[in-house]
Amino acid sequence: MDNAIAQPTKSTILTFMSRYNFFIFALILLITACQSQTPLQTVPTDIPFPTMTAGSAFSGDLPSNEILVSNEQLANPATIEANAARPSPTPNLRSCPAESGGLSLAVLPDTASDANDAIANYLTLGGTLTDLEDQLLNDWEVLGDEGYIRSDTDLTGEGMPDVVVAYTGPTDLGVLGIFTCSNGQYIPRYQIVTEGESPPNLTWLGDLNRNGLNDLVFSALACDEDNTCEYTTQVVTWERDRGRFVNLVDGRITSFSIPTLNDIDNDDVAEIVVALDNRGSSDTGPLRTGINIYDWNGSIYTLSIIQLDPPRFRIQLVHQADRLFGRLQPDQAADLYLQALDEEEDLGYWFNNGETILTAYLLYRLILTYSFSGDFETRETVVNALQETYPIEADTDPADFPVYIEMAYAFLSGWEATNNLSNACSLVQAVIDSRPEAIELLNRYGSRSPQYTESDLCPF
Repeated sequence: MDNAIAQPTKSTILTFMSRYNFFIFALILLITACQSQTPLQTVPTDIPFPTMTAGSAFSGDLPSNEILVSNEQLANPATIEANAARPSPTPNLRSCPAESGGLSLAVLPDTASDANDAIANYLTLGGTLTDLEDQLLNDWEVLGDEGYIRSDTDLTGEGMPDVVVAYTGPTDLGVLGIFTCSNGQYIPRYQIVTEGESPPNLTWLGDLNRNGLNDLVFSALACDEDNTCEYTTQVVTWERDRGRFVNLVDGRITSFSIPTLNDIDNDDVAEIVVALDNRGSSDTGPLRTGINIYDWNGSIYTLSIIQLDPPRFRIQLVHQADRLFGRLQPDQAADLYLQALDEEEDLGYWFNNGETILTAYLLYRLILTYSFSGDFETRETVVNALQETYPIEADTDPADFPVYIEMAYAFLSGWEATNNLSNACSLVQAVIDSRPEAIELLNRYGSRSPQYTESDLCPF
């Protein structure tokens, strides 16, 4: 969600004057004089949840489609009753093999799928869970400190506990398998293989959304080539109609720490709370902190609330403003560009040369924004500040200025000639082609920051 904007104050402008020049501060004063003061959004005390209804489903036996083939069958009630009473093809999930013990697991296979088949076969032949844990730990050597076996929860709703096994598979990737009883044998009903070697962390095993079926919540850890590690969390439940386990999360839940489950809105349905507690690194760039809350809407868990803490770096305001501009919201974008220029804001620069580079970029962006919105009077104030800060004399080469200043002059030149955004942008694109730092300086903020293209910098 986009935060509301705290406008620069007069003291801010005076401080800013001492660092640059009168015209830039006059620009901020003029633009903000007639604007209302709106504070940055803070985290609300009471969270209004848009989705609070627990899901429920009703099921019952319907006649087989075969009885609907002809009107002749429908006209005979005896035929209908006979057909409806046919034995159901549904497998008997309550029939589990008797444990006998004294069995040995097969040699560890080469793939996770074959390994799960071997575990299912072992249980089908009567292997005990105690012996299985011992052999996974000592013979296959795949449990380690993070693997586990759970057999205390009925996930399919048939009255018999199912078996959950998590381990490091034969290809050094984490594996989680769910095994259920079906007609006297164990079947591997669900399998997930992670991108990292650690088995998925079991976060929850029970009825999460009060729909009468137990759910399994797990978080799988994976690390990229920059050694940035992140969890992917899924909610898995048994779907009777389809006869298989399905994921109840809308999209992907990714986080740097394992989410927590809390009933925040007191509706007896747990919400998935993702703490955004990573401030960023040289690999990721600056990250916004806060929380994301996924709530149950009756059919899936979906991102319901985003609460972000105020930004800590000016580039974060710039990124947010650029996103607003890309959504064709120039007025809101201009407010954020001005806030990023405000020296009274307690915001840092991610790089040592960030002040010079971002100030030039913000002047260019304000000219582009006011040109798009048609606010030419305010744009003229920005142009005056640009010309006083970076004056062009007879012997001046604009290429000696920061690249975004040359882009600003190129845009103004194209606009003056044609009063056309597209023609003005074509001159900007020529500058970008000759000075690739226009892209490089914006794309140096890490893997989690926006990655710019030429069209992002002048999209008309």
